[in-house]
Amino acid sequence: MIGASVAPAAAGDVTVFHRELRPRGFQILCTGGDFPRFVVLLGDGTLVIRVNADGSREVVIQEHVTGTGTDGTEYVFDRTSRQSTSATGEVNDVQYGVLVSKGSAPNELIKTTFSTADGFDVEIVCHG
Repeated sequence: MIGASVAPAAAGDVTVFHRELRPRGFQILCTGGDFPRFVVLLGDGTLVIRVNADGSREVVIQEHVTGTGTDGTEYVFDRTSRQSTSATGEVNDVQYGVLVSKGSAPNELIKTTFSTADGFDVEIVCHG
């Protein structure tokens, strides 16, 4: 319908989940040339799902987890993920993860993006 005005979608249902996360392994990529290090992370997260009247959907995940690496270094990992799916099925997802060492090991910033239009991309930045 060319020229027809489209009213914005009314606010839809919002569902919030708070959950304790299962332990999961994480490979630490910023090792400064050392052997690969691993950390098992535990913590909790929040998942928010919003379904809009037009059929589109938004999902936001926030996690805060901690763990000790194979070299004994303690880590804190925070992740935020924001995914949107349009009413036509197009998906966009952006995730930021920050792995912070409580010792002298490098920290990591991990950004992943995905869209049905552009595909998948990963960016890792090491600090320290």
